Amino acid sequence: FTASALVLSPNSSEVALVRHLKLGKWLQPGGHADGNPDLKSVAKREVWEETGLGELRDQSPDIFDLDIHRIPQHEQTAEHLHYDVRYCFVSQTTELASNGESLDIKWVPRSAIAHYTKEASILRLIQKTQSKRPGIRSYLAAGTSA
Repeated sequence: FTASALVLSPNSSEVALVRHLKLGKWLQPGGHADGNPDLKSVAKREVWEETGLGELRDQSPDIFDLDIHRIPQHEQTAEHLHYDVRYCFVSQTTELASNGESLDIKWVPRSAIAHYTKEASILRLIQKTQSKRPGIRSYLAAGTSA
């Protein structure tokens, strides 16, 4: 299992993205749960480690999104699947700080996300922030695919 988060700027106009060190892609911050069953705390820890953003407010009390995606083989790690539980937070600050886990980190206007990534699951996250029913529970109740 992995946990990640879409982090919105204080005014919700931008999203914090990191350029993944191994994949070279712009993604939302996140990482492996390493056995921790509290996936929301894992997501918050990963956001802090990768972006320096520690003051986060829940955009939704629920799991925001679920995604299963294939991770290609890298050095000694075989190809595998990530079962990613995703949350949405609003940062209380815009001050970003890299810890060297990523190639780059930046605030990206929500309207410009498609210039940074074509990943359908990330574009889906952005679309969900514009929905009147952003939490996963609302989507499942409506019969909509997460």
